[in-house]
Amino acid sequence: MSIIGVGSHLLLDWTNQYRVRLFLPWHSDWSGLMSTNVLDPWIWAIVLVASLMPLLGRLVSSEIGGKAGTGTGVAVFGLLLLTGYDVTRWFLHERAASVLESQIYEGEAPQRVSVYADSLNPMLWHGIVETGSRF
Repeated sequence: MSIIGVGSHLLLDWTNQYRVRLFLPWHSDWSGLMSTNVLDPWIWAIVLVASLMPLLGRLVSSEIGGKAGTGTGVAVFGLLLLTGYDVTRWFLHERAASVLESQIYEGEAPQRVSVYADSLNPMLWHGIVETGSRF
């Protein structure tokens, strides 16, 4: 369970803007997808709902005298929803970067493009473009 916890933590850090050194003893480069914000409220909402739903289910089951479930289905659904959210954000990040890379900025092609996620709106991206003479 500890290895799963550490691995999932590294994967979540790999998706945010700060990046992570996944292969530190062998390779010291910072790598990351840069597709989510560090404090993404949507990720927190998914984790909060997936954590609280089993408690609510037990409360309702105890009131009506039904069989209490373990909440495994809600946890799996929460993990799948979180994975789907991260994959969707990565596709949106790549799309925003390709749009910025395809433009010509005052007669110059971009040399480097960086795209950053907005903290509240998952459909809004902020970009920085470097050309030969300006940002």
